[in-house]
Amino acid sequence: MLARTRMTPNDTDPSAEPSAKRRVVGDGDDGVADPLVDLEVARPPASRRLGELLVLEEVDFILLHYEWSGMNEHSPIAAVYDLRRDARGGFSGRGQLSTRLTAPRDLDVALTPRATKAFLRKLARVPLRNGPYEPLVEHTDDFPHIEFLLHVPSVGGACWPGGACTVQVFTTSQGEFHAPWAVSVGGRIYQSSGDDIGRAVRGLDRPLQRRELNRMIKQYDDGARTEP
Repeated sequence: MLARTRMTPNDTDPSAEPSAKRRVVGDGDDGVADPLVDLEVARPPASRRLGELLVLEEVDFILLHYEWSGMNEHSPIAAVYDLRRDARGGFSGRGQLSTRLTAPRDLDVALTPRATKAFLRKLARVPLRNGPYEPLVEHTDDFPHIEFLLHVPSVGGACWPGGACTVQVFTTSQGEFHAPWAVSVGGRIYQSSGDDIGRAVRGLDRPLQRRELNRMIKQYDDGARTEP
């Protein structure tokens, strides 16, 4: 049985602020001030795409966690997936669906090489900007929590030097595609305000059999109504 875990985002790295110049005055040994010198403070660009930070085609492990809670007797409703790169170039693994009232259901799931390539390419094009994550919450009794981890090799120092890197993508925003999203790469937080990530994740619903959750809930409700 897969354990449901909630991962905590890293704190925002203060070095992720926009680039800036600083004027520095130096004092010479003779007591006469040296000329003003412009020093460029090295900072990351204010915006970039996820594919510029990491070679997403090399992802070899994906952990996905969907959860929703709110005004519903089945709440919380959850789906968790543990996927590994397979010999075909796609991903395969196990999933688990559960609600408060139904027994957990384990699934064998797989992403074809074509679906895998499409998903990772969509993520690579996602625009990011520096800054803390601020979810969109417009009403009560609707609390989504979606996150996934991508395990990739370190690239160009974007992740921990000399080792592997885990990219964390998450949202607690409401709405059809749950924008904005947050992306944590190498300890730095970025925000994606568009629907790109939500649409990419939505494209996985069919191969991950997420509609089985609706069937589980319906079967339980139908059974409850027929009980004497």
